[in-house]
Amino acid sequence: MSKYLFRYKFVQGKEIKYKIGINGGLDIVTPSGIIANPIKMEMRVSQKIIACEDDYAVVSVTVDSVTAADDMPKERLPEVGASSVMNLDSLGNVTWINGQAAWDGAEHSVMTFPEYEIQPGDSWTVKTNDRVGSAAPIYTKYRLNGYDRKKNHLMVFSTEVFSGTLQENDYKNIGKGTFSFNSDDSWVEESGIYVKYSCYIPLPDNPAAKIQAITGLRIDMERL
Repeated sequence: MSKYLFRYKFVQGKEIKYKIGINGGLDIVTPSGIIANPIKMEMRVSQKIIACEDDYAVVSVTVDSVTAADDMPKERLPEVGASSVMNLDSLGNVTWINGQAAWDGAEHSVMTFPEYEIQPGDSWTVKTNDRVGSAAPIYTKYRLNGYDRKKNHLMVFSTEVFSGTLQENDYKNIGKGTFSFNSDDSWVEESGIYVKYSCYIPLPDNPAAKIQAITGLRIDMERL
């Protein structure tokens, strides 16, 4: 069985555009009931390599357009024209330079590869560089499934997402998804993932009291 060594390929000035659909919601559980905050929007996003070496790149991520359901508060939407900058190495490890991802769920839009060769059926687990404020560590387990049967330039991966501490076996499955990686230009072609997790937030006026926040998101990303 063939083995493959996966790496992102960096080209100065390269720009890739995506359509991203985000559906789900954030529910706040309070003593008086549940406050629902639905999320339904579609974005167009550009990724542009503004500096790079063979194994490292600085990538500008810009929100080109946003359309959302009428009941979504405008202040919760990503700002059109706003840019974030990420450091990306050839394995797919991401660090947001300004400490904040470009949009909620952006940490699930880049896949991370192992340093070694893999073959279909192999799996590996990495810690997801989740956005500031997550309650527990998030890990993603990847599995190489093989070539797409209809598009043989795409390699297909499945994912499972876990929250907790893997070393202590104190974790739970909070999501699953798929990735397609374009072997022609060594970049993510599309992805789809569903995650659901909860955390407890202290009340500003009474830190001893906490309310539960439940997040459920379906994120679909398609290259344009």
